[in-house]
Amino acid sequence: MLKTVGNPSTRSGNQTILDGNLVIGTAGKGIDFSANPNAPGTTSELLNDYEEGTWTPTALGKTSAGTTTYSAQFGSYTKVGNVVHATFNLSYSATTGTGDLQISLPFAMKTQAGLRAVGSIQTSQYNLSAAAGSLTVLATSGSSVLDVYLSADDVAWQLQPITNETATFIGSITYIAA
Repeated sequence: MLKTVGNPSTRSGNQTILDGNLVIGTAGKGIDFSANPNAPGTTSELLNDYEEGTWTPTALGKTSAGTTTYSAQFGSYTKVGNVVHATFNLSYSATTGTGDLQISLPFAMKTQAGLRAVGSIQTSQYNLSAAAGSLTVLATSGSSVLDVYLSADDVAWQLQPITNETATFIGSITYIAA
């Protein structure tokens, strides 16, 4: 049984909670792993955030977001500390957006020089600018959207324009949130 009275409470050995949850009742507090030796470059050893949820991904044009008609919009994520793993299913039948195709993220990416995250994406319907090839998504430092790229030869990657045609995308990405 954990001691619930007094400050601070210290115990030796493993602790078992027989019923209920361990609740951290103060914002910014969490599980402190600082008893472990620090690795070079360590900035924190405190796990103070865990979250599972859903968000509504959107397809945007980089030049103009436009208005889009969706037939499916589902995204789910797990956030552990500042690491986010997000998956999405997005289908639309029409858009007035213009410019390069972007897909929204549930959280903005951390701003740090050189920071990027690459994810996977598949499509069953999309008028790609190249006849065939591989798709990928890329999030860059400070961004709250994924840029969609295609390579017909897996060497030359090109941003894909948003088109006013039926499109379906299923994808995932893991990145560092702000």
